[in-house]
Amino acid sequence: MTTLAASSVQEVSTIESHMIPNDSIVVFDWDNTLKIVNKETKRIESRVNKEFLRHLIGERGCELYVISAIRPSQMNMDTLLMEVDRLGLRNFFCQNSKGREKGANDFPWVREGNIIICGYNKAEVFLTLREKDMSCTDEVDCADDGHLTKRPVVFFDDEAENIEKFSHIVKDSLCYKIEG
Repeated sequence: MTTLAASSVQEVSTIESHMIPNDSIVVFDWDNTLKIVNKETKRIESRVNKEFLRHLIGERGCELYVISAIRPSQMNMDTLLMEVDRLGLRNFFCQNSKGREKGANDFPWVREGNIIICGYNKAEVFLTLREKDMSCTDEVDCADDGHLTKRPVVFFDDEAENIEKFSHIVKDSLCYKIEG
């Protein structure tokens, strides 16, 4: 199992298997990262194909998340899930779904399975929900300082500010800024 020593940020134009260590927690931003709009057809598409996601889960042991800066509300979650369903991706992110959940501790969020909307507090909400979901003796060691020490966290986003914030808050994460 790989543990990354320090958060790392890289700029890339594609998402490829070699970027993701085995047994990683892989976090995708939604708009312009995992979901893209084909400029010619104006239709939404996934940046990666289903076989790639299936490979990450089945053969590489990864856990997948979508986390979006969409304002957290039931209606916005319904809209995001319609797009996820249109692309046929829900099963990859909602395998252990307990149904719709919402929270408003320090940062409001709505989620279904590992699909989360939370405004621009992606890193804070991600850590809060990981700690909520996992006991610290399970597959993730939870620490108050933002370290998830046993499993690497890989984050993909198209916004530099989100990448910088995630890399500072989720220690030891590997962050990729998606270009174009």
